[in-house]
Amino acid sequence: MENTKIMTETNSHTLQDKEVEVLYQKLGDQWFAFSVIDGDVFMSPVSDETIRQVKNEQGHHEDRSRGQA
Repeated sequence: MENTKIMTETNSHTLQDKEVEVLYQKLGDQWFAFSVIDGDVFMSPVSDETIRQVKNEQGHHEDRSRGQA
């Protein structure tokens, strides 16, 4: 799972930054992102380009955690 920052709207109509876990899952030939925010489950289709970006970011984070930049 990946952590992603999102903007959420509260009942008072103000926007807040939140960091949430996102699960990326391929169903058939389409990628989807799943997340739980304040007890509600959200699902959205994700482009192949976005998946490539997430994979690149994950690899970069893994390299940094091993002391490689």
